Amino acid sequence: MIPGSKENHPSFRKSFGFAFQGFRFAVMSERNIKVMLAGFALAVVMGLVQAWMPCAGRSCFCAAASCCAPSF
Repeated sequence: MIPGSKENHPSFRKSFGFAFQGFRFAVMSERNIKVMLAGFALAVVMGLVQAWMPCAGRSCFCAAASCCAPSF
């Protein structure tokens, strides 16, 4: 709330609704956030694959992933 304001403010739940609405709008209209979300998904998948690989293969996987990953 804004100190000194006597107006009604949206509830906590409604505020999160506005936040999700803004996020959805950004994903639909902005190219850069799509690229960032794709990079995030790739990083999560690579982390999961690395966690399930045996120790000997991990170093090769990390080296290949760091060489092939695009630099933004």
